[in-house]
Amino acid sequence: MLNRRSFILAAALGGLTLTACGGEKKEAKPAANNSTASAAASGPWSYDAPGYDGKTVKLDKVPERLVVDAYSTQAMWPYGIRPVGMWGWGQEEEPMKGIDTSKMTIVGKDDEFSLEKLAALKPDLLVGFGNDDATGYTWWDEKVTNQATKVAPYLAINYGGRLGGQSVDSIIELYRNLAKALGGKVDTPEVEKSKQDYEAAKERVRKIAKERPDISIALTAPLDDSFYYAMRNIPTVALVQDLGVNVVMPVKGEGAWVSDSWENVPSLKADVIFTNLGIEKSLVERPLFKQTAAAKAGQVYSWNDKRPYTYENYATWLNQFADQLSGAKNVID
Repeated sequence: MLNRRSFILAAALGGLTLTACGGEKKEAKPAANNSTASAAASGPWSYDAPGYDGKTVKLDKVPERLVVDAYSTQAMWPYGIRPVGMWGWGQEEEPMKGIDTSKMTIVGKDDEFSLEKLAALKPDLLVGFGNDDATGYTWWDEKVTNQATKVAPYLAINYGGRLGGQSVDSIIELYRNLAKALGGKVDTPEVEKSKQDYEAAKERVRKIAKERPDISIALTAPLDDSFYYAMRNIPTVALVQDLGVNVVMPVKGEGAWVSDSWENVPSLKADVIFTNLGIEKSLVERPLFKQTAAAKAGQVYSWNDKRPYTYENYATWLNQFADQLSGAKNVID
């Protein structure tokens, strides 16, 4: 199985594919009837996949039995969407603690995916991060894509990444609109409160960035052979840049991640370095990394480029980010 660090590298290079497997050792039992769209209108159902020109999913009725990737499960959970099955990365991360998996089947974790479990669930619709042409999950190989989409249609989510063209706000709204189309409750007091908290957190970061123009940051993924920098195609990067934060990108390139040589790391001119969630501790213990001004000042933190797209999750992270930014020392000449 690929670990999180290998996953980041493969995703950065666009070369990761998922293969079918026998399944998980631990599996939650599916509910007998775990529908999510009972309150939705009856009749034919269609949905245009935002960010994919002309890609529309059409069904005879509102889909009720959903199998969803973990990040999308978390993104629609606040609106009452309850999948019968789930797969993918993110199931071991902090935001997942609020998700009740007792009534869903785990079709696979990380790079594992069981076509047998998927078929047994008899889903109406699959939902997850989309590949370039919206035909399936961005990390499935062609064989798995073809087989999985014979079981049920796939609704692709354009989450930015190498596809680009999306913001944190637009993706949160994308999931909110999709949840509404599936019969979810998107205008509850809890949702409105979390949106207000998110807007307040954005304003807090904007204010600190304006007060501390001397502070620069780098959003990175240190890997064995190369040191990766997150680019603006990643919605989180675009978000903090648009809030006025000085994000250092020493290298240029297309896509979500651009690599640089480890030999150049000591000269990284950033007051604060953020390393992607799940990076092995040994990588930030390397002498070359410890030579950076940020590491010497103890200003190295973690971040998650695939934090689930909910107002609550981003409000929590932005407030944490604001604390780190406001407390940072200028260590770059």
